[in-house]
Amino acid sequence: MEPDELAFLEEMLGSAELLDCVTCQEDTLHVYEEVISVADGLTEVIMRCTSCMSTRPHLVID
Repeated sequence: MEPDELAFLEEMLGSAELLDCVTCQEDTLHVYEEVISVADGLTEVIMRCTSCMSTRPHLVID
């Protein structure tokens, strides 16, 4: 594995959150994939489940 690939994977895992996955029906690690919007101290992002690879929106309070 190339050093830049390893750094990217480490960054993704470092920002992972344990969330309830509606597809897996259990708590799984989710990684940030894309920022949808930022407004009034809230950030809406797309999170991807590392188990089943499904995506879901998630609100983050700044």
